[in-house]
Amino acid sequence: MESLEDYSKEIGLREAMTLDALIESHRHLRTLNLEFNDQWRKELTKGYERGCAEGKTLAMEQDFLSIDRLRTMTIGELSVLIVGPESV
Repeated sequence: MESLEDYSKEIGLREAMTLDALIESHRHLRTLNLEFNDQWRKELTKGYERGCAEGKTLAMEQDFLSIDRLRTMTIGELSVLIVGPESV
């Protein structure tokens, strides 16, 4: 088992850390970790919600094509979709 003196040297402290200081340091790091994880979770949720919203916009407003819709389209409809109505 490593001593507090060895650990203190390892992390660059001039004096040996006390057990109380080590515990307080650990508590502080755990608090920071919880805050970071909470912020990370919020960012992931925002990204998920944005992705869903953009996917819905693509599907509903920008002629998103499902496989079922493609199967039922004529060659003329596909050409209009690919090159635009002004080119046909």
